[in-house]
Parts: sequence; structure tokens; C-alpha cells
Amino acid sequence: MISKHLAGALAALALVGAGAAPSAAQAATVYKFDVTVTSEAGARFSAPIFDQYDLSSPGIQVAKTRISNGPPWDWIIDGGAFPYTIVNPAGGTRTLLEGEEATSDRNNGCTAGITYGFTGFDPGDSFHFSSDPETGSCGSAIVDIRPTLVLGGLTATVDFADGVSLSGSNWVLEYIDPTKSHTADSNQLYRLTLEKDVASPPPTTGVPEPATWALLVGGFGLAGAGLRRRRAVA
Repeated sequence: MISKHLAGALAALALVGAGAAPSAAQAATVYKFDVTVTSEAGARFSAPIFDQYDLSSPGIQVAKTRISNGPPWDWIIDGGAFPYTIVNPAGGTRTLLEGEEATSDRNNGCTAGITYGFTGFDPGDSFHFSSDPETGSCGSAIVDIRPTLVLGGLTATVDFADGVSLSGSNWVLEYIDPTKSHTADSNQLYRLTLEKDVASPPPTTGVPEPATWALLVGGFGLAGAGLRRRRAVA
């Protein structure tokens, strides 16, 4: 039969051990950003359509995105019927940091990339725009973006609000409808997924209170004294 003091000591020891147990709520934080490129109005890739998605854990906001290392970009199409409209994240705002938004081609130069800053770009939100790739001379040539995507020559970068940044250029060809023609421009989609899992910090081990230590020491001391008395009686 376990004495009252020994039982108390064991209970205190169990509490100490429980303080070191990890919490089930301490799961990894996922940073995930998805970018797709589809054809202009389902016809060709000379005015590719970009859709960007924040697929991260709750609370992980996107602060900035950039498309770079591909051809120069003449203008970002801002006007007309969908898909020739810019669609902000739900409840969010955009700030153009690099490039030119216009309702028509001004043929007045081009930029090395397209960069946007955001507020309110939350998990589950998306951002939509279409732009015009150009030749090095920045004229009005018709440029198909697909060869650049196939060769990994176009880079997408995302900066999250908490300072984490992801970048990549490994675009994967998918088919919008696998049962239809695989050579049709309107059936092709290029996808790039940027992802990083950040493990939560390990839980801190609880330090027993002085009263707990006293209970442990006293309980085991009394238990030892009881055992010595029993040996003496025997």
C-alpha cells in the first residue's frame, strides 16, 4: 500500500513531467504561394494572365510580389472586360512598385519586372492581372511567353508581411481539361508553387515551484524512512 506522502510525491513528479509535454496546438506554420499563367482570352500567350494565390496558414499575409528575369514588360493591362482587368485581393489594396498600368499600349518603354505591394492579401485571397511581354528593344512585338516558362527563365518572388521571402522559376505545364487537345493554347496552364514549412519552437520545460520540490523531497524521504522501519521490525 502506497503511503500518503509517497502518493503526493508521485503526483508532483507527474506534474513536472507534464510541464515538458508538447502541446497539440504547436503545429508547423506553412508559407505557400501559387502562381499560374494562362493564355490571353483563351487564345495565345502574348498577353499572359497571371493569377497569384496566398495558400498559407491563417494569419500569414502577402506584402509584395514580383515577376522578373523574363522578357521586358511593356504594360500591365488595366481596363476592358475580364480577363483584361486587375482584380485585387478580397478586401485588400495594391500599390504598383514596378511597371506601368494602362488602358492601352502607349509603346513608351518597358520594365525588367512587375512588382506590387499589398495590404490585406490574406490566406485564401488571390490577385489577377495581365501584361504584355516585349523584346529587348521594348517595341510592339508579339512575344509568346511559353518558351521562357519552359526554360525556367521567369522568376516569381513573394515577400510575406512577417519577413519570410520565397522565390522560384520551376514552372510546370498543366492542362485545363486533360480530355481536350494538349496543343491548344486555351488548354494550357503553367503553375509555380512556392512553399516552406516552419516548425513551431519546442515547448519550454516547466520549472517546478519550490513547494513542489519540497513535496518531492519530503515524500521520498518519508517513504525511505518507512521502508527502513519495516526492515528493522522484520
